[in-house]
Amino acid sequence: MFDFVYDYCNLTKPNDSDISFFENKYNEARKNFWNFDVVKFANSLGIKVFMDENLKEEGCIEYDREYNTYSITINAKQPKNRIIFTIAHEIAHFVCDKALIQEQRVFREVGNRGMPEERRKIEVRANKMAADILMPSEKFIELWNSGDSVKDLSKKFCVSEDAVKIRLSYLLGVVL
Repeated sequence: MFDFVYDYCNLTKPNDSDISFFENKYNEARKNFWNFDVVKFANSLGIKVFMDENLKEEGCIEYDREYNTYSITINAKQPKNRIIFTIAHEIAHFVCDKALIQEQRVFREVGNRGMPEERRKIEVRANKMAADILMPSEKFIELWNSGDSVKDLSKKFCVSEDAVKIRLSYLLGVVL
């Protein structure tokens, strides 16, 4: 089910035990599919999540060398669905970019224009993995094929309509 982690992490190679840990925690968090809580999922991975109304970026993940801990800080002024997606995005960095996180703060930039190409690839990958975390492809396609609208999918998966449209384009080639 999570071969996508290997695909996403081709730029940085996490070890198999890290990926196994992620998969186990994700499966636990998704037991009751519609009650997926991305903050509880982050906490289960050992990541603390904080809200900060003064954060300029949408969110970031940090590594504390002294305590060997990770934390995600989210701009609390964003809409709820954006907060959820940003947390999933930062979890994707945690899974695929630990070495980068340990070197520096990894910010979730607004848009990818003007970024160096390598960094843009990392951010696009984190967005795609966040979509996989929040909108598992099998369930997403099943609901789309059963007649759910973009608005319906947005509400069910607690993501923006734009995130649903991008997912439709990526998974099914549907452009709206």
